[in-house]
This record gives sequence, C-alpha cells and structure tokens, in this order.
Amino acid sequence: MHRHTHRSLFRKPQMKVEPPKKSKLKWMVGFFGKGIKRLCMALGAMILISVCSSLIFFSMMSVPTISIKLPDEMVLYYRLDGGIKEENMKPSLMDPFPMKEITMPQLVRTLSAVEYDERVKGVVVSLHGQPLGLSYIQEFRQAIKDIQRAGKFAYVIAPAYGSNGAGGSYYLASVFDRIWMHPVGIVSLAGLSMETPYVKKVLDKLGITPQFFQRKEFKSAFESFTSEGMSKANREAMQAVVNELGEQITQGIAQGRGVESETVKGFMNDVLIPAREALAKNLVDELGYGDDILEYIEETSGLEEIEIVNFSKYVGHVMAKREAAEEVAYIRIGGTLRLSPDPYGDYGDKDLLTSGSDIAAAIQDAARQGYIKAIVLRVDSPGGTPAAAEVIRHAVVKAQEAGKIVYVSMAGVAASGGYWLSADADKIFALPATLTGSIGVVGGKVTIQELAKKLDINFETVRYGKNAGFWSMIEPFNAEQIERFEAMLDATYEDFITLVAEGRGMSIEEAEASAKGRVWTGTQALDRNLIDGLGGLGITLDILAKELGHENQRDLALVQFPRPKHTYQEILEFIEQQAVFMGAMVKIQPMLESLSVFFEPKGVLVHSGLESGL
Repeated sequence: MHRHTHRSLFRKPQMKVEPPKKSKLKWMVGFFGKGIKRLCMALGAMILISVCSSLIFFSMMSVPTISIKLPDEMVLYYRLDGGIKEENMKPSLMDPFPMKEITMPQLVRTLSAVEYDERVKGVVVSLHGQPLGLSYIQEFRQAIKDIQRAGKFAYVIAPAYGSNGAGGSYYLASVFDRIWMHPVGIVSLAGLSMETPYVKKVLDKLGITPQFFQRKEFKSAFESFTSEGMSKANREAMQAVVNELGEQITQGIAQGRGVESETVKGFMNDVLIPAREALAKNLVDELGYGDDILEYIEETSGLEEIEIVNFSKYVGHVMAKREAAEEVAYIRIGGTLRLSPDPYGDYGDKDLLTSGSDIAAAIQDAARQGYIKAIVLRVDSPGGTPAAAEVIRHAVVKAQEAGKIVYVSMAGVAASGGYWLSADADKIFALPATLTGSIGVVGGKVTIQELAKKLDINFETVRYGKNAGFWSMIEPFNAEQIERFEAMLDATYEDFITLVAEGRGMSIEEAEASAKGRVWTGTQALDRNLIDGLGGLGITLDILAKELGHENQRDLALVQFPRPKHTYQEILEFIEQQAVFMGAMVKIQPMLESLSVFFEPKGVLVHSGLESGL
C-alpha cells in the first residue's frame, strides 16, 4: 500500500532562504559595538558597586583614630615587602582601594620616636621584594644608627641579600647589629653600573630626526637620541657619580661590618656568595629563620616575656599621640615639573608629575598662616619646565619675605628644575647619594618627515604666520628657527646661573664652575656649596627645630600642604572621576554602531530625507 500525502494545491514549495551577506568590516564594527554596549552595562554595575564601597571606605577613613594601648616592654617588627614611597597613592578608577603603606616621612618620624621611647627595646626588620633607592637606604640607615645610639638593638633578616644582582639590600642590612639570612640564601654585591642605550642609528633608519640643543657640555639628557655614543663630558660626569656612590656603599658596609674597604671590594668581585661562605666571611651573623631571632632575643634581652608589636601599629600610635609646640608646613614636590595641574587631578601619581602652580599655591597658603613659622619642601624631582620651577622659587622668596623659614630636604633626585626651585631656600640638605645640580638647559623636538615619506604619508598644511610650524613634528627646525631656539636657551641658562649665584651667595664665576649641566652627588654638592649639609628628612627637621628654639624634631608637627581634602570632597571627586569615565564609554558605543551604516552594501546613505553620495 502506498500512503499518499495530501498537499494544498496552493502551497508554495519551501525554499531555503539565505540571509544577505554582510561585509566583514560591518560585521566587525557591529560585533565590537555590541561588545562595547555589554561592557558599558558591566562597567555601570561595577562602578555602582565601587561607589557604594567607596562611601564605606571613606567613611571608615574619617573615623577618629582610637588610641591604642601598647605594652610596657616591646620589640617592634617591620616587614619591608618592597619600596618605600614618599606618600601613599590616592584612590583612583584603576585602584579605588590603594594599599596604605608606611611612607618615608612616617618611617623617619617613627624611628625618631623609637629613639626616645623607653618601652621599645629593639627593632627587627624583615627584608623582602625590591631594594630601595640608595638615598632612601641612607635615610633608613641613619635612623637605625640613631636608635642604636640610644641603646636599642636592631636586627635584620632576609631570604637573601641582593639575589637580583643589586647590592642595595645588603648595604641597608650592614648597619644592623646582627644579620640573619635563610640557610639557602646568597649575598650578592655586584657593584654599580649605569647603562644607557644610544638609538641614533635606529632613528636614522626609521626616518625620525631628533633636534635637541643643550647648555652646556654636561647637560646630556637627550644625548642618547642625538649621538651614537657617550660624549667625553658625559662619561666624565657619570663615572665620577658612579665612583662616588660606589665608595659610599663600600665604606658604609666596611664600617657596619668592621672590615676594611678593600675587603668589601673583594666581596664585590665575588659577586655571588652562598650562605655558608657568607657566614664564614662575616657577611652575616646567623643562618636561620624568624623563630631563631625570637629565641636569640629571649636569650639575650633579659625580657621575661617578649611582646612583638607590628611596626604599622606603632606608627599609628605615634602619629595619633604626637603633640608638638610648633607646627611646620610640609610640602612634597615629586616627579617631573609642569606648570599646569595634572589632568588626572589629585588621583594622578605624584611620583610622575607635579604642577608648579599647585605647589606655589600651597606655599602661598602656608605663608599666610600665622601659626606657621617654617616650611619644609621635600624635593624628589629631576626637573621639568623652567616656568614651573620658577613659579615655585618665586613663591619661596615671597614666603621668606613674609617672615617664614624655608628648608629643603632633597630625596633621591633634586636636579635641574628640582635645584632651580630650591636655590633660594634658607637651608638645603641632601643625602650623600642624592643626585642634584644639573644646572643647565636642554630642549628641542623630534620630527618624522623622513618616516612619513617612507610610509607614503603626505601631510598638507595651511598656516597663518611665518613660523606657525615651529613645533611641527612633520618638518625640522630651519636655520632661522634654530637661531631663535639657541637664543632662548642662552637666556634661560643665564637666568639659571644668576639665581643660583644670588640664592647661594656665590659669584657668577663660582656658580658657573658648578654648573654646565653637570650632575653631582650630595657629597660632591656639599663641597661646591650647592647645599648646606648632608642628611635626610630627620636631620633636616632636627636642625630646623633648633633654629625654632626646640630640642629636636619631636617638638615639631608636620602639617601637610596642600591641605588634605575633607572626606566628602574625596568621595565627590572619586565619584566624578568614575562618572567621567563611564560617560566616555557610553559615548563610544553609539558612535561605533553608527559607523556600521557606512558599510551597508548600498550606493547612497539615506538620513533625514537627505541623500549623500558615498
């Protein structure tokens, strides 16, 4: 039997209909447009959660510090996992809850309190992570020496010292009374080196032309772009700096370990020294772990019961309890100097950029306060635009005219513009390893004219003015423009030399002899009257305290300028930052979607009744 299927006579045969093909480009734009849309929705939810969390976070920050009771006898424990910053990062979109670490000013001030606190019997430091910069190591070492002079012990332990090839961690450790290292660790003292890549040949091949001009021979900031190798003057200056820093490290280790400098240089030649060999050579005192230190303290301290207190807890206690007869303005100047404020606001990294106008305003604000008699500028800047340095220096002079004492404490680097702004201070202090000076000027631009030709890129321009293209990246300076640029550098260098001479009480000839763009260490700068003394923030504050009629820095309270914002201001600015970012993301999505219409397989674009030929 056959089964017959009855079908309608009017039924059309079903045909497989394929959707119209879309261009690959349109598909990609649509795909990314949908992706952006979903991303915006996800970001919106994340930002909403982040804002709520921020409200809780900032509210917690605004709770008054509760006084913490500390034991009558204690040992402080400080675990140093990485570097030490001058100040903690503020909340940002990328990092709404930055970790709060102990800053260098807090470390110096706290160890100063330890020196006079009879309850603290000693300090144990555990070193981990990356080593500190030489200037910070020296500042840390000085603070440890101060508490040792007060009769307190200082012990240090680490899995290894300088395992990444840098000898800074052992330089720091050598000042401690006893050094522990893990039994499988190594001590590495590889010496010092500075390596600079010279890329002129590569730039020539690419068709990129750097045009930089300097005042004077030692001002070599852009030499690696304009030359194929190190100039004689630059090599002379850099070798002198490396030699000086190397001697500081060698002598510091020799004094700390009670050996001759030549012995330490022999250790540097050995490069890698395993644990047992390091013990035999008196580089370390013990091989062991944290519990071994505790046992040693129990056996030697005479304490019936050891109370180990975390250093951060003690810092909080000291900062909360500090009372002083004198409040001193504290203003940090870090990173590259620029005249205008950071476009990222207070949420930018102050180790990268500093606004000269903002710092000048902070100095002026401090100078207006009747209770402020002195201002401390903490400078850690390689320089930047002369205008930014000058506006800060001018504010310093105005503060002095208002009767304020201005001290400068130089950190890792205070060179070029960093020295310019410091020159008129009443006193300047730097650490032996601080890089300062560099009294000179350099400037120019990079052009890509030849690169554009190689890539068949044709730039067409319209201009008003003979030199409207002075800063153009597509054409180099001509002879007339170079002459004008050189004249500007001459004038700026003359201004720099003059203000250094006036600020430091030198003749123009004396200032010139220490200038020429040359970088000096703190020790070398002291010999040339560019600074008044060697020491970090602690020594700066001790000397300032005496000038103000006090015993030492314990009688001073640092008041931060620019003044910290109120909690509600921090909340509003953080929310605003998030809102700006979210608004930008929302705008991108419809822009991408609108682009897809251009890739429709049509000959005309129809929009609002108007036709435009494509």
